Amino acid sequence: MGELCWPARSHHDSQACALKTLSGIQIDRSTLADWAGTAAFHLGPVVDWLTEHLKSSGKLFMDETTAPVLDPGRGRTKTGYLWALARDDRGWGGDAPPGVVFTYNPSRAGAHAEQILQGFDGILQLDGYTGYDRLTRPSRKGARRSRLRIIGPMRVAGIAKLFALLGSGRGLPCKFRRRCQA
Repeated sequence: MGELCWPARSHHDSQACALKTLSGIQIDRSTLADWAGTAAFHLGPVVDWLTEHLKSSGKLFMDETTAPVLDPGRGRTKTGYLWALARDDRGWGGDAPPGVVFTYNPSRAGAHAEQILQGFDGILQLDGYTGYDRLTRPSRKGARRSRLRIIGPMRVAGIAKLFALLGSGRGLPCKFRRRCQA
């Protein structure tokens, strides 16, 4: 069985590698798009389960990043957003496996974050993007957020020392980390 040229982006890469197997069979771009759509449909329940599984955790991280999306009829791409919801407690001695799920939305509005986090009741680590402000409303149960305000190099040096101290206990159970901090 010949190897297949599997493109990451069907449109551009289908032209670049001509989507041929080693046996010379041409695979049309629409066929590849159909395969991707079918795979996404069948993986939907897995993604839904993973999202709910992550939201049952006590602590999560969330961030968003841009993603180019085809904009039919305009002949170019537009900007969409992939929202990452992640858990990785290995550095703090957690026994839950790491995981991440990405959710696509057409904008960066904080309402999308709120929708993705619906049902989550725990600590949420975020960056300083103001779209997340709606998650800290008193009516939203379970979301916590702190802003680190750094004013001048003295604070930066102090924070670096604090992180170095805390890092010495990384991966240890909680009772040992507390000894590192004492």
